[in-house]
Amino acid sequence: MHWHAFAWSGHQVPDDSAAADPAQAVMPTELHLWFRKPESLRRGMFPDPESAYAWLSRELHETCDDRERMPGMLAHYREHLTLRQDAYAGFYARGSLIVRALLTCPRTGADQRPVTCPEPPA
Repeated sequence: MHWHAFAWSGHQVPDDSAAADPAQAVMPTELHLWFRKPESLRRGMFPDPESAYAWLSRELHETCDDRERMPGMLAHYREHLTLRQDAYAGFYARGSLIVRALLTCPRTGADQRPVTCPEPPA
């Protein structure tokens, strides 16, 4: 098991047709669809909870203005990663919608079929 990191920022939630289109570099409406989005949204693959958390922590410290809530948010994401679950952060900051996702792999889609791993571990 491992995690794939994805990042997207924009000024508004994309419309459903763009979000569902695998060729559009915008956040999707369903988690498993991140794996079909363009490579430009991928930020890496992490083999363990610690390295995944380190990436997410850096990303949030660079983008999130809410320093008061940051410790609680990070503790929440660390718990999910430790439990080998997804960690999904979405918030508004500096006039943009910021989305950072760490998604477990392997996984299945909404149709219960396996999702293709975009970057299998060596």
